[in-house]
Amino acid sequence: MRRRLGGARQRATAARELLNADLGIGIEGGCVESAHGMSTCAWVVVVDRNGRASVGGSLHMPLPERVAKLVRQGVELGHAIDQISGELDTKQGAGAVGFLTGGLVDRQRAYEPLVSYALSPYLAPDWWA
Repeated sequence: MRRRLGGARQRATAARELLNADLGIGIEGGCVESAHGMSTCAWVVVVDRNGRASVGGSLHMPLPERVAKLVRQGVELGHAIDQISGELDTKQGAGAVGFLTGGLVDRQRAYEPLVSYALSPYLAPDWWA
């Protein structure tokens, strides 16, 4: 998890600095193993001008064994989905979540709540005062 948060924080900081914005948002997704098999995970970090960071995360979705097997062999999740589905660059479209939910949830809809979670200190600041 620490590595995932680090990548998301680096992206958030870089985005904020590049645009000279008040807030920067970074997203990092990946896979984790558990007693129930492999599943997805995702983290969003929001960084403000003062360097304060807020984190949101989840997107815990089980992966089919044939996908997990490829990921364990070092294949990136998006490329594993491409190999199995016969599609190209699925991670830029519906993503793994789109394929594995039969289109019920696409990549953007999956990440929107995580961004909201990470933004919560800015959306309801009185709770963090």
